[in-house]
Amino acid sequence: MPDADVDYDSGGSNVTPDFIVSRAMRPDEHPVDYFWELLDQLGDDDYPAGVLRVPEKGLGTWAFSSSNGLAWWPGTPRPAFPVGGVMFVGDNLNAYGQWMKKRTHWGDPNKPTMTYWKRVWPLLKQGGVPTSTAFFTNFYVGLMEGDNPSAPFPGGKDLSFSRWCAAFLIEQIHTMQPSLVVALGVKSQQALDRWNVARRAGVDGKSIQLSHPSARISNAEMASDAASLRKAFAAAAHLN
Repeated sequence: MPDADVDYDSGGSNVTPDFIVSRAMRPDEHPVDYFWELLDQLGDDDYPAGVLRVPEKGLGTWAFSSSNGLAWWPGTPRPAFPVGGVMFVGDNLNAYGQWMKKRTHWGDPNKPTMTYWKRVWPLLKQGGVPTSTAFFTNFYVGLMEGDNPSAPFPGGKDLSFSRWCAAFLIEQIHTMQPSLVVALGVKSQQALDRWNVARRAGVDGKSIQLSHPSARISNAEMASDAASLRKAFAAAAHLN
C-alpha cells in the first residue's frame, strides 16, 4: 500500500494501468528484452504530466531503460543477465534534455562521461562487486521534462503511475532473484519503502541504502559506502 503521508494526485487525465501483464519468459529470451516488452504496455498517454516515455534504446552502459542496465564494453556482445547478482535501484532515469545530449553516445565503462558512472565503477571495485554481477535500474520509469535531472520527479505523486512502477520493479526483482538490492539515495529508498517492495518481492533482509552516486558527497562518505557494500555483498554471498 502507498504511504498515507504522501499527497498523491490523480495525474490529470492520464491514468496508468494498475498492473502489468507478466508472462513466463522463453528459455532463450534475454531478461532485459522481457522488461522492455513489459514497459511497452505503457503508451505515451499513460505517463503522467511532466514525464515522457524514453524515445529509443541506447547502447552500452546506461541504466535501464535507457539501455540494458548492464556493464557493456564497446565491441562486445550484449552481456548475459546477472541472475542472482546485485540490483542497484535509483529513483528515476534522467531529465529529457540531458538524456538527449547523451543518446548517441555509447556508454563506455572505460570512459564515463556522467558523475553517476564515474563514481559507480570505483564503488563496485572497492565494494568487491564484479561488474558482471550488477544490474542498474530505477524505481520510476520515463524521463522528466526539462533539463534538470535533480528536480523532484513529477511522477512520484501520481498514485496509479507509482503503483505501476512498483509492480514493474517487483517483476524485475522476481526475474533477477538478486542476492542484494542496493537503493541508491534517499529518494529511491523512500519509494521502495512506500510500496513495500522488499517484502512483496521476497527480498526482505537483502537490501541496503547507499548514497546516490550523483550526490555531492565527501571521499570519506564514498569510502563508507564502499565498505557497507563490501560487507553486504560478502554476507549475501555467504547466504547463497
